Amino acid sequence: MDFATGATVSPIATYGCWVCGARNHSDRDYFLRAFGGPNHFAATCEAVTDALGFCSRHGTFLATQAHLSLEVTKVFREVILRILPLLAEDQFQQERFQQIFFSATESCPACWFEKRRVARRAGQVSRLLGSGLPANESPHWSHLCIVHTLVATRELKPEARRAALVHYAATLDAGAILLDEQLHNAVSADVASMGSRCACLEHAFKLVAGEQWLRTSTSKNAEGATTEPEPDADLTHTLEHPDICPLCNEHCWARRRWIRAVRLAAKYREEEWLLFPTCPAHIRVIAELGDRGITEAVIQHALDVARQVLRHEIQTIEGAATAFLEARRKRRPRKQWSAKPAQTRRIRAESMRCPGCERLAIAQDRSIGALLNLLREKRHRDALARGHGLCMKHFALAYVMAPRAVRAMLAEVQRHKLIALEVELGQWLNVAATTRDTDSMAYPDGPWRSALRRFCGSSPDDFISTPYS
Repeated sequence: MDFATGATVSPIATYGCWVCGARNHSDRDYFLRAFGGPNHFAATCEAVTDALGFCSRHGTFLATQAHLSLEVTKVFREVILRILPLLAEDQFQQERFQQIFFSATESCPACWFEKRRVARRAGQVSRLLGSGLPANESPHWSHLCIVHTLVATRELKPEARRAALVHYAATLDAGAILLDEQLHNAVSADVASMGSRCACLEHAFKLVAGEQWLRTSTSKNAEGATTEPEPDADLTHTLEHPDICPLCNEHCWARRRWIRAVRLAAKYREEEWLLFPTCPAHIRVIAELGDRGITEAVIQHALDVARQVLRHEIQTIEGAATAFLEARRKRRPRKQWSAKPAQTRRIRAESMRCPGCERLAIAQDRSIGALLNLLREKRHRDALARGHGLCMKHFALAYVMAPRAVRAMLAEVQRHKLIALEVELGQWLNVAATTRDTDSMAYPDGPWRSALRRFCGSSPDDFISTPYS
């Protein structure tokens, strides 16, 4: 029951988040549009150049689209030609260089396409609530995840926003209570009880992660995170690897260490606040492990954090309304006040910070610092030059942080790698032009995959989460 409106809150949602659903097929739609023909060639080249490639998630998806291999090859060859002039030392202080390199890790054209699509759907929900329709009468309202609930209500007037958040808080509370009852009070193993527990867990998963329940594991890398031996943490072991960016490899192993720590925290029920994820992307990563016990613990924790955030938002709105009314009161001399005005109670803000995101960000900063320290020695610089080198995303991070001497060496190595790749792409295009029979012929193998590793990261199983909006 929603005590603010008197409406009954349905405890079980039958669909995923309506706003999250706007992401369906956005990857496919973007790449078909960007690489589907010559009409968007110039715009795609400019977008990929400005972002220095795609995030690893979209790069992995693009690697499965062999039917786009010819257009991908043409685009990345042109992108290389546009990037090479930026690697000169005199470009370092230029505005265009700084716009591209300082924001490279947060830039991905496919992610921006996805976020615009999601933003349009969130705007529809916001307009629906702002039109005066009560939140409990909206057929999709209770299906939104916590992230998009906060986004969709952001532009509402305080009264409407408070009513919507109170209604959604009742939905979260109902889901949390049902999940707790099913997991802790139900001891029966019959089919009906198991089905009820699965339904409650699925509903809670949709509230915190926004999408349909992952019934089967889809991440082989996550499943094997605790079974494969961890390599020596020294970066020197991967500097000479012919196919892997050493910083991508460090990020991948940092992710596996975090997953291992989440397993231990769920087993012993310790340090949950320090390890359990709260962002939708990393909640899905844990769900993909296929371990129901760990998933239940993580979802329960994420629900508790979401409820705290929502309560804080509601209290903030109420506090602002009270302060506004107090400010409108006619001022009188202090000696005539009936009572000393009460001090505003400071409320500690609960954030939606994700420990998974924080740990991976810290690991990335440390690995870049370790790499730059290694590159002060000639033998390590030679090893990096002999190996695969850095992907463009990690190169941008290391390049802007490196001291001038190391920066010149990084630029020289990257310039040689890009020139070699451009030559290889050009040769492959010439061969493909003379051997193909139709324009629709797919080339599953070729240097276009090397271009994806160079511009999107060299660890296909790595996952770089992007902010939801």
